[in-house]
Amino acid sequence: MALAKEIRLVAVLLSQAACGRGGGCEATRGTANHSLPVQSGSVAGKVPSAPHSAALHPALGGHPPSYWQEQGQHPVTDEIPVPEEAWGRRFRYRTSLRGTIGTPCLCQGRGWACESGPVVRGLTWASIPWVRTVNGELEASVELVGILSKDALTLSEPPRRPPRIDEAETLKSLPLPCEKPAEGWRVHDPGLVASKDQEAAGTYAEKQSEHSATWLYWHPSITRAERARFSPDKGVLVVTFTENLELHRRRLLELWGGPLCVAAGELTQEVRNGIIARAANLLRREGRRHGLLCTPFGMSGGSPDDLNRVTVHAPTWDTAKLSRWLSHELAGFPVDVVSPLEPEPAL
Repeated sequence: MALAKEIRLVAVLLSQAACGRGGGCEATRGTANHSLPVQSGSVAGKVPSAPHSAALHPALGGHPPSYWQEQGQHPVTDEIPVPEEAWGRRFRYRTSLRGTIGTPCLCQGRGWACESGPVVRGLTWASIPWVRTVNGELEASVELVGILSKDALTLSEPPRRPPRIDEAETLKSLPLPCEKPAEGWRVHDPGLVASKDQEAAGTYAEKQSEHSATWLYWHPSITRAERARFSPDKGVLVVTFTENLELHRRRLLELWGGPLCVAAGELTQEVRNGIIARAANLLRREGRRHGLLCTPFGMSGGSPDDLNRVTVHAPTWDTAKLSRWLSHELAGFPVDVVSPLEPEPAL
């Protein structure tokens, strides 16, 4: 897959893991960004005087990133159950349904397969008037409110139609860390603006030990449909490194002829992936005790506001508790938790 298309797919997820119940985590590649020559790009940010060492970063708990990556390959045999305090409360659950409605599950693994955990009870297609048919199958997005127990989310209200998604929110991207050149972002070599050229630049960046991240910056006014149609050089390729920015900028200019921004990054991709791997290991072993409902979960490093944080994507019975606990275990490293399950006030 071409780098430009890959960046559009992963958006701001600089590294992502899907961690199953009994096994390890699979991570997608992180990407990085660079800048153009003076006439069509720029180098931004001061190079940190003492880049973070993989072995010394406090969030890694005194181990190198490779240690936590290796730990992720070991199955968990002593999984802690969800405590009794999680049950008996009202929750709102957002999900999408398709095909046979059956008993939708809250805990889903790879390929949306149901894993051990509560299912939704009391839901029928007849109770969803906004259902539509897509490719011969019924489909609908729903917002459900019910009482959570060990076995099920039992509906206490009719299904609701979720609010419309604001496309502007979904198009948020990491910022552009370079100032716009006086003559604007321009192509400096028309012969090096194909997807394969951008892919070559990304591959080069990832092989460097100082590589931090890569992303394609689009102006906020460009819609998702326009991004899909536009060629890669309509955006700005951003690549960050912890050091040797000028050296990498020169090399990247030989590979990529479109708008380029090279900037300083605080953490290397290796360190960031190691922190994510440690966080996943903690969640697999102890997460249920501290607010996690389902062992299958997703993880990402980075957000539109800050590259240096971890985001957990999973149903939770206490989102705030899980975020505080995991951040504490990671020596204060910022943690966000995004859950489709949210508490509702008691009746």
